[in-house]
Amino acid sequence: MPEVRVRSLLIVLILAGGVVVAFVFFGGAIAYWAYEGWAAARGYTAAKTPQEAMDKFRDAIQKRDYKDAARYTTKSYGELLKRAHPAASELGAEMDRIRNFAKDKGFVTDKLVVAFHKLDPFPKNFKSAEAPKEKDGKAYGRYVWEDLPLKNQSALLDNEVKNLDPAMFNNILARNTVFVLPIELVKEGDEWKLNVPVTPDWETAVSVFLDRNKSYHTALHGFAIYMTNERYDTGGAFEREVLSKLAGAKQ
Repeated sequence: MPEVRVRSLLIVLILAGGVVVAFVFFGGAIAYWAYEGWAAARGYTAAKTPQEAMDKFRDAIQKRDYKDAARYTTKSYGELLKRAHPAASELGAEMDRIRNFAKDKGFVTDKLVVAFHKLDPFPKNFKSAEAPKEKDGKAYGRYVWEDLPLKNQSALLDNEVKNLDPAMFNNILARNTVFVLPIELVKEGDEWKLNVPVTPDWETAVSVFLDRNKSYHTALHGFAIYMTNERYDTGGAFEREVLSKLAGAKQ
């Protein structure tokens, strides 16, 4: 019996050692295929047409899956999306939570709409325009931005909103110098991708956003926890406290 136990222990140790060796040499590949399988299960499969690339990119952005949206872009912008994903998705989730509460309670105001739109890393109010036309391995597509649901357009120029930290309130992942223009799509292997140019100053701006993001996330998270305590009688009162939290988060 002791010999059997020793033999069994040796077998277990050998198998365990084999697993360790496999992860040392093939861990990256295993992680890659696991991620690919999980992404595919959620619908993020390879884009076989330019339109599919645009649609899948938009779908991922709508869900704040910036890391998955990177699959449908060329490398430089994809790396920017993946780098920003943890912070941007967390901040976006807090804003969505507060917006949904305000909508349910009838507390939505123009200034709140504009402030949250500007703070949003990649606002959701966009859609594809005409279908991109393919030629010589390239294509050009375009997104169009829908108007914000404002009662009075003057909120876009409100000084209280304009004085909020411009390093944070500038749609850090959706620069208007890029996403209001036609976007080139290129083919990499069998997949179509958005070719979004990234400049050094954009990379620097994202670094600043990541440095300052925590204070804004903390402020909005704390507000969201207590906003359900029936503390507000009007949308104006709700708006004032949100804007106060955002102003106070500026570093």
